[in-house]
Amino acid sequence: MEKKLIGCPVCIEHKKYSRNALLFNLGLVCDARTKTCALEPIVKKLSGYLTTLELESGFISNEESKQKLLPILSTLLEELNVTGACTLPIGYIYDSNTIHLKLIEQRKDPLVVQEYDVPVFTKNKDHFIKSQWDLTTQQILPFVDGYRHIQKISAEADVELNLVRIAVQNLLVLRIGPDEVKVRARGELHNNATRLRMSYRELDERLENDPNIVVCWK
Repeated sequence: MEKKLIGCPVCIEHKKYSRNALLFNLGLVCDARTKTCALEPIVKKLSGYLTTLELESGFISNEESKQKLLPILSTLLEELNVTGACTLPIGYIYDSNTIHLKLIEQRKDPLVVQEYDVPVFTKNKDHFIKSQWDLTTQQILPFVDGYRHIQKISAEADVELNLVRIAVQNLLVLRIGPDEVKVRARGELHNNATRLRMSYRELDERLENDPNIVVCWK
């Protein structure tokens, strides 16, 4: 079966090494059809860890410590395959040396948020810690109720329209959606406003103020 190899060659120059340099290459062997975008940062970061360990303690060039590489790499491979993350103390010379690695899921670009879209929390938004968000997101969160569209949120929260769109799109990127936030009513206001030759604001005001119009949300 065909394989794909991704590696990160490293050269550490110093007169203490044979030929005045230590060369090593950490690599992962994958199936030829594997998408390696998520693995490349892992290889680079792990190569950086090993470089630091070598500079601090001679971890790779020392024959005794080098024997620990195989069990370390075997454990890393197993945990990354099972859980997608690994935290492993090295425990050689410096007990504080710990390897932290995590596979980052490659996601598709989120939908472009339009001014007529309606963001919806599908879980209780009170569970989210408000202080963890940027100021724009904190300002618009109280207005994300499943009924207000982006333009209405912008007006009522007194936040520039494009900033609201960016903030909601960031929530989608951070996987606050589609599990916790999703966008609904895409195209509904757009189609109605186009058909009536009205702006979104004019349509929204008419929906709010005309007693003869009843709005039903599904």
